[in-house]
Amino acid sequence: MELDLLLDIGNTRSKWITTQTNALEAFTIFQEGVINNTELVEQIIEQFSPTFMSNQQQVIKNIYCTCVAQQDFLKIWQNYFPNVNFYRLTGDITIPAFHNHYQNPLELGTDRLAGMFGAKTLYPNKNTLIVASGTATTIDYLHSGSIFMGGWIIPGLDLMLQSLGKSTANLPTLNSNQFFKMSANDASTIAQLSSEVMLGKSTKDAIGMGVILSTIGAIQLALTQIKEIEIIVLTGGNAPLLESYLLPIINGIAMKKESNLILIGINSWRLNKMESCL
Repeated sequence: MELDLLLDIGNTRSKWITTQTNALEAFTIFQEGVINNTELVEQIIEQFSPTFMSNQQQVIKNIYCTCVAQQDFLKIWQNYFPNVNFYRLTGDITIPAFHNHYQNPLELGTDRLAGMFGAKTLYPNKNTLIVASGTATTIDYLHSGSIFMGGWIIPGLDLMLQSLGKSTANLPTLNSNQFFKMSANDASTIAQLSSEVMLGKSTKDAIGMGVILSTIGAIQLALTQIKEIEIIVLTGGNAPLLESYLLPIINGIAMKKESNLILIGINSWRLNKMESCL
């Protein structure tokens, strides 16, 4: 079986799935994985060798990727699959009925672009606010499911925590796991977080609440200024946490979490590329 590898190389992690090469109508995930970029060489060998090298019935034919990380990480992937067709999404690439209003499309992060392709696929014709929480948190507005109007980029939760610790003399350097680690199924935690915003009564808690509220405040401002938003799509590792704080303030706006939003967008680009060659 010939497979295509869909790959999102982020600043911190590389996320991947495989899907059947010639399937034009369905998005079927055969394998999937996440790799910390600091362990990229070792983990590519560990995750892919047992799956592909020992099974001659499965062959990676094409790789479709986004990359916002250092080019060294991209080269590691390319070196591991030297004989595979490698396609990289760039900011100026479009798909049918998608309109990009960015002043310089080549400046647009391809993870953001792929996220919009994913939202367009999942929620066509909807006025959509896309919130991706990674090393940076991006907030993008997609009008009528097809027109990218622009967006914001703010530091991600960990980046804010690290910056406070490194740039101030008397504040500790913390990480998001100390505050924000929670299961998407932890209903009691989500309910508690949704019901109140606590004032920090320690430096640690003051930092944690300040960081999360700065992000929620930016999203709330977007909802206030863009009144036609119909759906909020959350993606990234902190999507469950953001959902818990957003639930009380979205006033009936639909909200969805989609962990594979960027990869779904890469797949939409892949399918368009395939169809254009038919």
